[in-house]
Amino acid sequence: MRRFGYSLLLLAFLLLCACAPREEPAGYLLYYRSALSEADGADALKALSIPRSDCEGEGTEELARFLIGCILKEPGDASCVPALPRGTILQGFSLAGGTAGVDFSQEFAALSGIDLTLADYAVVMTLTQLPEIYSVRITVDGKALDYQPRQLFRGRDLLMTGSEDQVSTVTLTIFCLDGAGALAVESRSFVLYDGDSRSELLLRALAEEPQTPGLRAALSGGLQISSVWVDEGICYVNLPGTLSESVDRTTLQAALDAVARSFMALSGVTEVQFLVDGTYADSYAGVPLGGEG
Repeated sequence: MRRFGYSLLLLAFLLLCACAPREEPAGYLLYYRSALSEADGADALKALSIPRSDCEGEGTEELARFLIGCILKEPGDASCVPALPRGTILQGFSLAGGTAGVDFSQEFAALSGIDLTLADYAVVMTLTQLPEIYSVRITVDGKALDYQPRQLFRGRDLLMTGSEDQVSTVTLTIFCLDGAGALAVESRSFVLYDGDSRSELLLRALAEEPQTPGLRAALSGGLQISSVWVDEGICYVNLPGTLSESVDRTTLQAALDAVARSFMALSGVTEVQFLVDGTYADSYAGVPLGGEG
């Protein structure tokens, strides 16, 4: 698994908190998705600079509308493509209390998974460079998407690579269950949010519907995990003391195996240790807890 050199994008936060007057920027950055020929899995978004003299609009709202209009168009650079679906229209924009409300047409609703996340990031990063905007709410036809990972985005929530104009993705190996309850594996790409660890991100991924038809998530049958953390190469998976009655006991062993194998696939993890209510246990609802190592 590739290396990550993350640093927090604090631009919007610093602009909000700065007390001293600052010079107007010479230009603005427009965020696009890297073209396949340029994206090797490390940098999913790329920024192109536009001179301030080329920007239209006097006030923040007019300028914000102009910048969004730019990222909806073809970038004119072979290394980039729009992060938002072609044909998407900006239907509405509002600004209140530092939060920008951005309403797109139905084309935006076709996005899901990593494509949706990168589109969200492109919009948020483009807008939060304006000092009056430090958070963004994205809707489609006036309504929030039910499957949107979050509803309110802040510029300081974004994790960046060493370069301030790029966002990185992480690919996780996720063990799932097939129709017969046997283990199956798929790989999925995600973007890390502020404060997330890969183990916590994987925990959420284990409950999401797999992308492969016929597979189901290891945590889809009512099995829950209270918490997870990694310490000196050991991944501790803490199970609740009471198992839900909805859990199918016949596939519980397979589900626990899928969880253990998924965490073992994380870079730097050499052993998986199950706990029950924070203490070591030999079994869980009659199923042995041997862990992986």
